[in-house]
Amino acid sequence: MIGGMNSRFEGGNFWKGFAVGAVKGAVTAGLSYGLSQATIAIGGQFGHGVVGSFGNEMLRAGAHGMANGLYSAATGGDFSQGFATGALASLAGTALHGASDDMIRLGSGLAGAAGSALFGGDPMGGFFQGFNVGALNATYYDSKTKSFMLDQVTIMPRSIVPKSYYFPLPFFVNSFTKYPGRFGDSRRGKRGSRSHAGCDLYAPIGTPVHAITGGRICNISNTFYKGSGAIAIDHGAFIARYCEITPSCNLSIGSVVTTNQEIGTIADIRQRQTMLHFELYKGDVRGALSNDQAPFYRRSDLMNPTDFLLNLR
Repeated sequence: MIGGMNSRFEGGNFWKGFAVGAVKGAVTAGLSYGLSQATIAIGGQFGHGVVGSFGNEMLRAGAHGMANGLYSAATGGDFSQGFATGALASLAGTALHGASDDMIRLGSGLAGAAGSALFGGDPMGGFFQGFNVGALNATYYDSKTKSFMLDQVTIMPRSIVPKSYYFPLPFFVNSFTKYPGRFGDSRRGKRGSRSHAGCDLYAPIGTPVHAITGGRICNISNTFYKGSGAIAIDHGAFIARYCEITPSCNLSIGSVVTTNQEIGTIADIRQRQTMLHFELYKGDVRGALSNDQAPFYRRSDLMNPTDFLLNLR
């Protein structure tokens, strides 16, 4: 469709542009997918997903750039201009990951226009090409069950050996060991810069969330973030807050939960990356868990849950 709009804008035939755009989109998607899969395999050899996350996005950008460059050269244009348009648009889409699909397409279009202009090309044509790339990136991310980035996290069967603590999801993921899901990662919001107060465990909408051990609910909310809820459980040795979930309707403040009991499901927060946002507190301080104290905007007994979660594999 965007190819047709671009062709019509330039005085050409809409349906011819539509067909060409569809073919170019298929070629670009094929190249991107092939290189992405190769990168995931390489990343698995290095551990911690270093290549499988950052390197994967760079190769995806290169694939988009190569496809656009080859198309540009084959149709009498400039390879460098086409490459810059595709690569910059892809990187813009990656940088906007987590925003709406429309924002990804718009940002990619603007980056494509800049890439085209940088090499003396037509900014409007670059915008349409970049918009196409943004649409492909959005489709790629959405294909991972709307939010679950399988190329960015490691999924392992959760241990079924009886023990004192259990991982809060039915499977283990390591998304909380990488940016932007780590404890302390930089965030920006209404209050300006802040530090991430928990660990993000990526999972699809509706995934069951379990109590890591027995305890008593000390707080429950249905207004944590973008319509999602949160449950804080006093587990005795510490307090854990399970956020961005839909709490089970049979739970309330004071309810006793047992080890591994389902307490809710991953909520739909109207963005691709849904998750369990997990926070941990010592429990030796009174007061609300969220407050106005920078940099975390949380109570002073907040703890880093990273090592604790890693030990629950």
